Amino acid sequence: DEQVYKIDLNERKAEAPSFISVTEDHNAEILWFSVDRFYDSYDLYNTTCWIQYVNANGDGFYDAAPLLVKGETYGPDTLLIPWIVSKEVGAASGNIQFAFQFFTLSEDGLSFKYLLNTVPSTTKVLSGLIIEDPEHDAKQQFAADTLRAIEDRLRILEGEYSLNWTDDYN
Repeated sequence: DEQVYKIDLNERKAEAPSFISVTEDHNAEILWFSVDRFYDSYDLYNTTCWIQYVNANGDGFYDAAPLLVKGETYGPDTLLIPWIVSKEVGAASGNIQFAFQFFTLSEDGLSFKYLLNTVPSTTKVLSGLIIEDPEHDAKQQFAADTLRAIEDRLRILEGEYSLNWTDDYN
């Protein structure tokens, strides 16, 4: 039921959603893209795919993405690319630029044997509600409570035990 965004390699453009994330989200969204499997008779299934992006802070990253063939739904000549949106994307609210890169490396791994890029597409990260009050930080309190519970369990497990055997079978 997910929307699949199209990558047009002739135009070298990828469709972009109106927004990609909310600040501080992490691995909460998977965006799906589709691309023709063959470009000028080159089988992109045999390439590595990177999604390159620059977040709203201006920091650049890349994510390796698998290339999937879902022949029963999209046919054997279409590749699907899932992008799991990480916390680096949602580090700050604002515009995000992203592009796709398909490549194979030379035998020695020092140069590209094949390289195909798209132009950057733009989307955005929306502002979330961020409460910055360290005295009332629910996430920190939750983590502290969880840590205390683990420490309590560990103390119980490390305690001294006596084991008594009986042979009362009557």
